Amino acid sequence: MHHTSLTIASSLVPRLRHFAGCIHALGPRPLFELFCELSSSPAVMERIASYAEIDPEVIQRFGLHALPPVLRRVK
Repeated sequence: MHHTSLTIASSLVPRLRHFAGCIHALGPRPLFELFCELSSSPAVMERIASYAEIDPEVIQRFGLHALPPVLRRVK
């Protein structure tokens, strides 16, 4: 399963995907409030700043604006 360059437990991926969709749907204010709560860590602030510098045209051009579909293994 592909996710970010960070290594996270695969059990967290479904929850994080769900949370991302829910928070995105709420709009900019709740996202801002979340950032405020997380901003006590310099490392988190660096990551937020680096994401803020991403060119939106690059995201659109390469189709990176949406999460890829969830693939499920059928046994």
